Amino acid sequence: MIIAEHWWLKPRAFPTMAMDASTGYEYADVSFQCEDILAVGTEKQLNEYLGKRMDEDNWELKDNWDYELTPELMKMYKKNNNQIITLNLKRWQRVK
Repeated sequence: MIIAEHWWLKPRAFPTMAMDASTGYEYADVSFQCEDILAVGTEKQLNEYLGKRMDEDNWELKDNWDYELTPELMKMYKKNNNQIITLNLKRWQRVK
């Protein structure tokens, strides 16, 4: 059975360089990125993918819930040869 889940990830810290506008001095800083991911696939596909991302990319779930599986999402899943699809909801909802 194909399902859709919304994954709300905990913020992750990334090193970044910043510049003080008044002095022109560059310094190391940290930026935080929080993502909302929509995943579509079988329960097994979703569990395997999430486990892999947690191991390799240090993903941590803040929360997750079911998402409505629309005909558009099913079409995208089938077009991807019935393999898991993941969408960054912040970007995807802007372009819809």
